Amino acid sequence: MYRKALIAGFALLGLAGLLGGCARRAPVSPTQQAAAPATAVAVVSARSGDIPFTVSVTGSLQTLDDVMLSAKVPGKIAKVFVREGDAVRAGQVVVQLETNDLEAQLRQAEATLRSARARLKQAQTALELQPTQNETSLRQAEAALEAARARLRALEAGARRQERQQVEQQVASAKANLENAQANLERVRRLYQQDAVSKQQLDAAQTAYDIALAQYRTAQEQLSLVQEGPRQEEIDAQRALVKQAEEAVRLARTGDLQLRVRQDEVNAAKALVAQAEAGLFYARQQYESAFIRSPINGTVAMRAAQPGQMAGAGTPLLRIVNLNAIFFEARVSETEVRYVRVGQPVTVTVDAYPGRQFRGTVSRLYPVGSEGSRDFVVRVDMRNEGGALKPEMFARGEILVDVHRNVVLIPKDAILIQDGKQVVFVVKEGVARRVTVQTGYINGMNAEVRGIPVGAQVVVQGQENLRDGDKVRVEQLQTAEASTAGGS
Repeated sequence: MYRKALIAGFALLGLAGLLGGCARRAPVSPTQQAAAPATAVAVVSARSGDIPFTVSVTGSLQTLDDVMLSAKVPGKIAKVFVREGDAVRAGQVVVQLETNDLEAQLRQAEATLRSARARLKQAQTALELQPTQNETSLRQAEAALEAARARLRALEAGARRQERQQVEQQVASAKANLENAQANLERVRRLYQQDAVSKQQLDAAQTAYDIALAQYRTAQEQLSLVQEGPRQEEIDAQRALVKQAEEAVRLARTGDLQLRVRQDEVNAAKALVAQAEAGLFYARQQYESAFIRSPINGTVAMRAAQPGQMAGAGTPLLRIVNLNAIFFEARVSETEVRYVRVGQPVTVTVDAYPGRQFRGTVSRLYPVGSEGSRDFVVRVDMRNEGGALKPEMFARGEILVDVHRNVVLIPKDAILIQDGKQVVFVVKEGVARRVTVQTGYINGMNAEVRGIPVGAQVVVQGQENLRDGDKVRVEQLQTAEASTAGGS
């Protein structure tokens, strides 16, 4: 299979053959050949060697890690810690914004979270105590209902015989006390009239009589009430109290509803805690965003930030590149992309370092070509020892596709196209012999040929006007090394 180099070789050989063919002379007789003077030529010995097939590419150097740092939150720049050319580490703070407002927002968010957690704890405690409170409330309500019902039964039944007897006894006792107090008062009055007792003793006897009289009248009223019985208004009022007590018992027995209410309160408190936690997380993120950190190990390539400037969200501040992650972004034509495979070695040169070669390997072939040039992008990974290579440097590369080893090599300029064939002239005993050859890889100064042996004296200068059988005079015999240098 002929490759790119072979195609280029055919083009060159075609042009050479066209010129040589136009200059060819008509065949001459043996007598004319004997009389003709020898043609001066230069020859080179065909040699055995290796010849590579490469695809030439051009492009620029890029870096895998090339980041433009910007502010996530707007603010005034407080400090810039690096300048162009400074090395930075991943995670290192390179720019700091002012943090006064952000710190206040962070403290407020922390206080809001503490308050929400306190409310949650209160709601959880109330939920834990609710079953006990429900049981206590039910017992109290049932006791109140029973007391109200007992009072209503007493009112509806009226006073009992024992109660009437007890009240009658109280009236009799009060009457006896009154009669005794009255007799004592009359005696003390007589004695007072006789100056036998003092005025104070008379007043004490009068007071005792008044008290006994009041007690007697109270006992009589109590007896009258017992004899008459309760009024209808009292019974109706007690019945209303019984209904209220029954409703209180019914409500006390609906403890599940109270539990659900308490559970809802706990759920609401948990939601507030979650909201406060989210607010605190956001406040911390905003605070941390004021400290702009480098995401990679690298070198500062551009600084656009100065202390005191206002930085908007997304405003570029620093550019950081990793010079250890350099790669060659090359472009290969659509006619040659079929030769390129991942893993092929590449020799790279840059104009900044004349004569120096860098080694790389094809790591990726982009599947879609450019719309305008129809080129395809090939990524070549490289080692940047010493940091000599920089992003955006122009570079050239030779992708090694294949190597033919131990083949016959001659200078490619020795090949002519005559009668539609590839031929060379070989000098044997002072006579030029035309030999038809087949070419393989053509690269640089050399061509791979089949049809002549190693050591054959191949004409490399003066062959354009030769004919088969012409006498030649070798005026320059080049060494194989000199004539084929750079070809293998």
